[in-house]
Amino acid sequence: MVEIGAEVYQDLYDAAEFTGLTLLTNKRFARQPRHRDAAIVGYGLGVCKSSTCPRECVAEEHGMPERSALSILFTRAVLSIECSGRRKIAETHIPYWQQHPSNFHDDLGLEAYERLTWGPDSRRLFWARVRYAVDEAAVSRCYSHNVTDVLLFGEAADNEMLKKVALEAAMARRGEQVEEPRFWLKEGDERLFVASMGAAEMAVRILAEHAPCEG
Repeated sequence: MVEIGAEVYQDLYDAAEFTGLTLLTNKRFARQPRHRDAAIVGYGLGVCKSSTCPRECVAEEHGMPERSALSILFTRAVLSIECSGRRKIAETHIPYWQQHPSNFHDDLGLEAYERLTWGPDSRRLFWARVRYAVDEAAVSRCYSHNVTDVLLFGEAADNEMLKKVALEAAMARRGEQVEEPRFWLKEGDERLFVASMGAAEMAVRILAEHAPCEG
């Protein structure tokens, strides 16, 4: 392992200051957040508006509905699925860091589907594998929770078959799923960056100083 000297750190700080960036040196930023939490924040679920006034934020949180969200990242290269437990508020001030592997598949991206040459049978098999992956994530990660929200993101997340198999997987959980989940999908390029924007919002809230509440 190569040690970074003090001079290099100073250069990094100087470069960040010059470009208007903030280096996240707090131990809370030691790892990246789970993409499910970043997506939840990116879609604005369980996030209080009064981020600089703890009293108002807590009051908002009491009125929030309880959710259990399934996040599905679908890109040209990968499929990655995570499920949150029941919660009212998003993880922002103390994010749950990515310490455990996601339900990750580097052979179930859109490019793998487009390369199929076996005709309809191979396409059905591909989506059956996606359905199984969603089943595995929903059952093993959501436990007995009713999935209330499905968060879709990534450049291929607008695929109608993805939504179809995700809905089928959720509704097949007899005795656990009591209603159809709500699907969330940003338009255009926003669906590529919604989780990244959520991660940035987490950082902003952690770094924000809690100013005295007005009034």
